Amino acid sequence: MQYKTSTSLNLKSIISVNRWLIGSFIFIALIVFAPCLVSAQQYNPVSTTISIPSGYTEMLVPAYHGKLLATGAYSSRYPSTYHNMQLMAFRNPATNQIFYVQTQDPNGQVIDWAVAGSSGSYNLTLTIFSLSSTFPANFYITDTTMTAATHREFYRTVARKYKAWAINQQWAKRKKSAIDNMATMAIAPDLRQVTMDNTVFPYIDAWNGEQTGSWITFWRKYWRYGIDGALPDYRLGGNATESLSSLSQLATKNSSSFPYTNALLWDSNIIYTSNPQTQLEIDMNEIWTNNPSARYNSAEMIKNSSGQVVAYSNNTHMKYICQASAVWKTTFVNACKTMAGDGWQGIYYDMAAFTAPILCYAANHTHDAGDPLVWQDGIRDILSTLESDNQTKELLILTEGNAEIYMDLVDAFLSYAETGVTDSNNPLRKQVPLFREVYGDIARFIGWQLFPAAIPQETVNDLTPTIMNDAIIKAANFGSLCYAAPYFIGWSASIDAQNLLASDAAYATIFDKINNPLYKRVYEAGGGAGNWILNGTAPAAVNVVDSETGAAAVQFGITNRDGGANYQLDINETSFFNISWDMKISNSYYILVTVAASDGYWYNLLYDQHDRNYRVTAVGTIKIGLGSNTFDGTWRTIHRDLADDLYQANGKTITKVIKFLVYANGLVDSIALSNAPYIYEDGIDASDWSISGSGLSTSSVTDSETGSAVIQLSGITNRDSGKSFTKTLGDSQRFDMVWDMKTSMSYYVIVTVAASDGYWYNLLYDQHNRDYRVTSGTTVKIGLGADSNDGTWHTFRRNLADDLYEGTGQNITNVIKMIVYAEASIDNVLLWGNGIRTSGSR
Repeated sequence: MQYKTSTSLNLKSIISVNRWLIGSFIFIALIVFAPCLVSAQQYNPVSTTISIPSGYTEMLVPAYHGKLLATGAYSSRYPSTYHNMQLMAFRNPATNQIFYVQTQDPNGQVIDWAVAGSSGSYNLTLTIFSLSSTFPANFYITDTTMTAATHREFYRTVARKYKAWAINQQWAKRKKSAIDNMATMAIAPDLRQVTMDNTVFPYIDAWNGEQTGSWITFWRKYWRYGIDGALPDYRLGGNATESLSSLSQLATKNSSSFPYTNALLWDSNIIYTSNPQTQLEIDMNEIWTNNPSARYNSAEMIKNSSGQVVAYSNNTHMKYICQASAVWKTTFVNACKTMAGDGWQGIYYDMAAFTAPILCYAANHTHDAGDPLVWQDGIRDILSTLESDNQTKELLILTEGNAEIYMDLVDAFLSYAETGVTDSNNPLRKQVPLFREVYGDIARFIGWQLFPAAIPQETVNDLTPTIMNDAIIKAANFGSLCYAAPYFIGWSASIDAQNLLASDAAYATIFDKINNPLYKRVYEAGGGAGNWILNGTAPAAVNVVDSETGAAAVQFGITNRDGGANYQLDINETSFFNISWDMKISNSYYILVTVAASDGYWYNLLYDQHDRNYRVTAVGTIKIGLGSNTFDGTWRTIHRDLADDLYQANGKTITKVIKFLVYANGLVDSIALSNAPYIYEDGIDASDWSISGSGLSTSSVTDSETGSAVIQLSGITNRDSGKSFTKTLGDSQRFDMVWDMKTSMSYYVIVTVAASDGYWYNLLYDQHNRDYRVTSGTTVKIGLGADSNDGTWHTFRRNLADDLYEGTGQNITNVIKMIVYAEASIDNVLLWGNGIRTSGSR
């Protein structure tokens, strides 16, 4: 098998085809050339060295979420949480220039990255494992054209560069998952942490699980499924009845459970006992022995180049299983089938996607010695089987760490690693959300370590509402759900901490945030092309990075909306009926939302580029115009109340949103359903708009295009005249904002917000290019698009929390007021949300 340089995006097909050919060749060779056969081929390290230019003293590495460091000695192996993307970058703070290095391997093979040298003279060495002795020249690229004036610009610029390549790899797929519909996930290392006397522990009730859906991870109890001799061993023990009873109780709390599954190690020192003595033995139905008989077959283990079985760290009794082992795959998958049958909703797939691959040189295995894809191939094969098998395909997969190449096969990453480390005052030793910037549209991040790992002496007595709130905010900024796992303290959870958080009134405000049901459920976040069904003949939907916004989107390719073909996204939502989506379309289109009504029938809400609010009702179909400017090739944000659209057409009451269909050529992103927003302006009463300046007036008029009441703001001819119109908002709970506006002049729309540092900031929106952003003092200037003042109606949707954070690094606490510096028509000013910002959205 030769070093793989194929540009194909399908990792599995490349591996399987190559290995089938190799296997066929070896089989023939065994028959024909057996007397000449000595051994299988062996991969060996091949390196290249890249000189880092002098003066590039800052280094960005993709370890964990991302790290900003001073340029210096560094080494890590891809793919793992220690090097979770194929890049490194260096910055010269004197010139702001970036030196960028990226490998481009669609297969995700083992690559070692190492920086060495001394101050002013560092080299980066890349090492692959190949049958060839030559490092391929086209395997990596460098780029010296990018610049960044700040550290935030540094990681965001690098992320955008990498994303343009990464979004087209086969792992860049958002797996459809029930986790999207859940608000919280609590993590407990031991079921004793969440049960007492076979009763669900009180803190579960504090999470109000019936409303939010708490996800509880059981880590170490009820080892009863026969996977191996290590943690866990899942053999049937005395606690089986209690286990199933607890599962049943948690189901009544709308909670889901994830048993720990060891995905890498077999342990010869742990054996089953029918006579447990210590509490650990009682919990595990196993004992530790110093004179074991190995429970594993050493022939299945990873061997080093000397032929020795590889031990886990210093624990010589724990061995790494070779992921290519068919015995291991069968054993693991069968155990998961049993777990699914017992009622577990998912599994916690430990270590495998987190740990750097270990090369296997076993002479008796079915792979070549040192093959750099065996580990990854085996993991993907197991996960793919779980996804496709009818008995296990509904299991949710929660994995440790965030190596990118497994992303399409797991539901969420447990992202605790180093998240509890307090940022150093040194800006060149801090964690940055690099991974979220690249994959925030696609990956799900679960968990955040609450107490700083660097301060192990901290106890539950040190926990305060401020500490917990700060952890929640930081986790949200990184794209992780800290508020889903506030009990993950160090390496173990504390019952004392759980009691405190569940009962202390000082935490009531935090629990109010946590317990609020999800206000928005996202069904397309820009990386879900694989979740769309193509009906008819048309190009497949693909993930792309939009050149204008830098965000991921799904590209569709139907040039004739009446040709019968469409792209279908299943939704099946029974709670939220306010829909929003972003689109950039250049030809006539249909967007069709199929809904169910209380009369038992399905109806189609069909939106197209007719004049705004054009409406025709036929049997089963309601046709609604979104505006003749909505297919001009620029981004549009659409917001519709599906319940109202259905009722206004035929008097029916909506009960379910079934599916979303696209008949179009263009980009679609950010499809979401939300609960009803708070309406601050419905166009009926203009008296609550205040005026600053002479010659201004406000009135409620009927708009000739929409036929509905709108607020007319009149008298401003120059946005820089100092004259303005102001509406007080004063909302400390809802930070997602929508408004409709029609204006023909240059404008400013300012939303003044309060931040956690006690200051007020102005989010200033104007007709700059979409998502143009610059920050000056307490003002963040953001572009809504060069077409936004073309005299037609536009709907604008902004996450104010995101806009403030991305501009200033501050966290929003209140929406104070809205100020308009223009002559304009305004309608439908809405706010909604649960007070926690959503990272990674446009």
